[in-house]
Amino acid sequence: MKPLGNLAQSARAKQLSSARSTLIFVGILTLAANGFLYYNAEAEITKVLDAEVAKAGPGAVVDQVKFAEVKQNAINAIRIIYGGAAALGVVFITLGALIFKAPVAMVVTGLVLYITANAIFFVINPASLASGVIVKAVIIFLLFRSAMAAFAYQREAALEAAKADGPEDLEPFDRPPPASP
Repeated sequence: MKPLGNLAQSARAKQLSSARSTLIFVGILTLAANGFLYYNAEAEITKVLDAEVAKAGPGAVVDQVKFAEVKQNAINAIRIIYGGAAALGVVFITLGALIFKAPVAMVVTGLVLYITANAIFFVINPASLASGVIVKAVIIFLLFRSAMAAFAYQREAALEAAKADGPEDLEPFDRPPPASP
């Protein structure tokens, strides 16, 4: 039974390594994409506002002071969103790096943050849900599967530690049956 337990624990450790790779990949992708969008925020807002002015027609009068104020407020707002998302990328990288310290906490936190971030972006822009839906589904599946492995890995590690300390530290159902008289 011991070799089978070690083999299963080894497989779970490989799944945790996969979870680490997934979290770090998601983190790097999130950081890079949102870092670029943060850097490009002014051009993005200028393009949108110029299109709105063009829609108003050639004879439209635009208050330049108010226009500049609206533009700056929009740039600040979008940079807060992109900056927050880039910071989330750093969090994913950190969770991946620390996954073997507290497997369940890191994987479940990553899964919850990923789903929550996508829900927030859906509220901000409903079209974002359909954007990359297959990739998002795969990431959620991988993180969910990793969470299951993390629970099993952490439980097995705790059980092994308790066995090393002695049978009195084991839960009643983990103790060997008493010897028959």
